[in-house]
Amino acid sequence: MQLYQPQGFWARRKCDKFTPPAARGAASCELITMTIAQDEIEKIAELARIRIADAEIGQVTQRITEILQMVDQLQAVDTSNVDPMANPLDATQQLRPDEVTEVNCRDDFQSIAPAVENGLYLVPKVIE
Repeated sequence: MQLYQPQGFWARRKCDKFTPPAARGAASCELITMTIAQDEIEKIAELARIRIADAEIGQVTQRITEILQMVDQLQAVDTSNVDPMANPLDATQQLRPDEVTEVNCRDDFQSIAPAVENGLYLVPKVIE
């Protein structure tokens, strides 16, 4: 039973969208160059409410195709022996001690408030 059915752009890839090439192995997936058609760019622009001039649609399509080709190059890299990391410098964040540094002025602030009850500010109801 297949849970994910690729459609449109991803169907042309002949690969599972969520599996990196290193995990698939060379024999299980034929790596082809990702491209996107001009009509798909027009549809995406319409869905995103982006106006692209007719004179620029070809240039936009070419630039997005070049970006997708760079993504193909990144996906082709074997990362099976690379450990995941959160920070390339192994830096740790230095935290300050959790100490109270200011005095409690709640009573002073609430003394000038128009309405207070049990330490809470009372405000008019805005939602009925």
